[in-house]
Amino acid sequence: MPDPRLILSNVMSDSATPLDAAGHAPGLAELLARQQLYRRLEADLRRQLPAALAGRIDVSCVHDGGELVLFAPHGAAATRLRATQQRLLTALQAQGWAVRQLTVKVRSTPPSPLRDKQLAIGPAGQDALQQAAGQVAHHPALALALARLLARQGGT
Repeated sequence: MPDPRLILSNVMSDSATPLDAAGHAPGLAELLARQQLYRRLEADLRRQLPAALAGRIDVSCVHDGGELVLFAPHGAAATRLRATQQRLLTALQAQGWAVRQLTVKVRSTPPSPLRDKQLAIGPAGQDALQQAAGQVAHHPALALALARLLARQGGT
């Protein structure tokens, strides 16, 4: 596929903005028209959804057979969409959209990376643990555990 920047640079002299240029570039004009169509479809769909879902649902694509594919952020949202599927189809068809089927997919987002734990016992806490370790000498296992904790923290 040719570099879109080259296509745009060839038609930019005739147009004022990159979007205008995209409308004149072969291939990009169709892509721009499809994107604008999906935005209108998404706006019409969101008007039919409850407020809690409206901002979270995205149109993925519309297949040739009239299958509208939607992305939901999680399983609960997907379930709510599937429960209102027939009402949504009827409403979209009444607005002139040629959709016959609704498919809902969950768009999984990768989990946030785990942060390294930066927990540390301060000097006063280390002193208190050292003092406690001395006081529990009659419980060798507890005294040993406190000594290990102090050693990991850099205490004496």
